[in-house]
Amino acid sequence: MIEPPLQDVTADDRLRGENRGAVAVNSYLFVVLEGDRPLSGGARFALEGVDEIVIGRGQRRAASVEARDGVRRLTLTLESPLLSRLHARLRRDRGGWILEDAGSRNGSYLNGQRVASGLLGADDVLEVGHTFLMVRWFPQRADESTADLDSSALEGELAAFRTLVPPLAARFADLRRVARSSIAVLLCGETGTGKEVLARALHAASLRPGLFVAVNCSTLTDGLAESQLFGHVKGAFSGAVADSVGFVRAAEHGTLLLDEVGDLSSAAQGALLRVLQEREVIPVGRARAQAIDVRFLATTPRPLDSAGGQDPFRSDLFARLSGYVHTMTSLRERREDLGLLAAVLLRKAGATDGEPLRIPPEAGLALVRYGWPLNVRELEQVLVRSRLLSPDGVMHVELRPASAGGAAPEAAPGPSAAEHELHARVTEALVAAQGNVSAAAQALGKGRVQLHRLMRRLKIDPKRFRA
Repeated sequence: MIEPPLQDVTADDRLRGENRGAVAVNSYLFVVLEGDRPLSGGARFALEGVDEIVIGRGQRRAASVEARDGVRRLTLTLESPLLSRLHARLRRDRGGWILEDAGSRNGSYLNGQRVASGLLGADDVLEVGHTFLMVRWFPQRADESTADLDSSALEGELAAFRTLVPPLAARFADLRRVARSSIAVLLCGETGTGKEVLARALHAASLRPGLFVAVNCSTLTDGLAESQLFGHVKGAFSGAVADSVGFVRAAEHGTLLLDEVGDLSSAAQGALLRVLQEREVIPVGRARAQAIDVRFLATTPRPLDSAGGQDPFRSDLFARLSGYVHTMTSLRERREDLGLLAAVLLRKAGATDGEPLRIPPEAGLALVRYGWPLNVRELEQVLVRSRLLSPDGVMHVELRPASAGGAAPEAAPGPSAAEHELHARVTEALVAAQGNVSAAAQALGKGRVQLHRLMRRLKIDPKRFRA
């Protein structure tokens, strides 16, 4: 059975049997989206050791931490005239956070409802002055950065590698290191997550002098795939009126992307396997092989043993293409990056800092809480359409159905306060036990089987907490 692994791994990782799981859990405050400044991107602020968060109006987006009277306080200022100088507080409570409005003029909102106080859960959205915030918890990898980060600091980075999410940033750092090698990379993930965009970024980061060539494997003509991939000489077959270099040789000293590689026919798979093994091609109609210097990348939206392709996928070809496997993160799993991505996509569409763009509160909340079934591609279409249809700069976002006649999917409701507290208790027990389920169960006063059921329900993987 051929199936991409759940986490990014290299062949060396598998041979060494390294466990790169997390041994700690860190929490962060994310500025997800500023409705009055959609081109400002987002930011994250580490909450390790922080007891209280104070949010208010300032001249710029910034955070500072100070300790006074035994309380470690993070003060976050945001550039919004709708904020009061002292707008709201978040107070740590049992591993979670309690929101308290500080008597602000325009109020504090939790998931769209104005509140004086309330428990902020893992998926809840806090709105203050048209700015949307989230507190999120992440298991930490040993080589992960926990520093505060503003998306403006990432502007020198290739757009495909930008993220505020610490685990994803660590995986992108791995990809940048892999990019400078000749190892084949397989990008797996849902449609619209940006697999080709990331492939182009890998080529740019590789500094290879040749071209980036992308071929959609589902469009290769059955019976002519070898000619299309490897080229042919004039007269090699009926219709070959001129020499052709083919996709592989066109990428000489560069990168060849095999998009939707699972759609290759069995004959094309066999021919491509030989090219990857021998690093040479034989154009159709020629007897002599020609050496090549090509970096191979491939994408697939589904496990390569699924029935979606024309033929079963060869395990030996999978082994050649999966030197490094990266699983794309869906947009609903990286909501913290929504403002960062929105700024990138709007600038790509021509928006400038002098343009009076604004996303009203109801539209901003809808963007943050929407399920994004078509991922970043859908976000780009929504933003571009909203900007074009908003001559006054006020972007009234319309989230359309994913399919004709269907209802637009809703964001999944956030966990209840009880579930949030339970998640925190289980996570803390696993951190203390370094992923040992029996020890964690004993600390929680539960049976091992009962804890396994809880972890499945709460979507907690104990392996990530093992040292």
